[in-house]
Amino acid sequence: MIDSPPWRLISRGRPVNVILASGGTLPARAAKMATSTIPIVFTTILDPVAPGLVASLNRPGGNLTGVSFLIGELMAKQVGLLHDLIPAATTFALLINPDNSDVSNLVLKTAQTAAGALQVELRVLTAKTNVKSMKLLRASTANVQMRS
Repeated sequence: MIDSPPWRLISRGRPVNVILASGGTLPARAAKMATSTIPIVFTTILDPVAPGLVASLNRPGGNLTGVSFLIGELMAKQVGLLHDLIPAATTFALLINPDNSDVSNLVLKTAQTAAGALQVELRVLTAKTNVKSMKLLRASTANVQMRS
């Protein structure tokens, strides 16, 4: 958690050559607000384009760069791969943790789009614990149907 205004990041009296913004979008956004000249390297941001941290993944522009999980793109590929592996499947289950809303929302949106394009029903299961996850998965696989 950032406990001081963003400009305090660079006003401690000693020169800063690079800022490592770790821990998601908030530290990266604070660093971007603090400077447009010092290089900023962010870590583990789901999508740095959506909040305006960078212009695009292939050409970030400005003074920010870093690592993105590309979860949205990977989810679309995973749904497509499942369809390729089991073309007779009519329904896919997607298990998400609603407490991790940034990831869940992105994954859900992408999976719904990919499943719709493949004309596959997407059944969304939400669970916050391993025990609930197992119960939901067992119940959802009881009546598995395939296309003929």
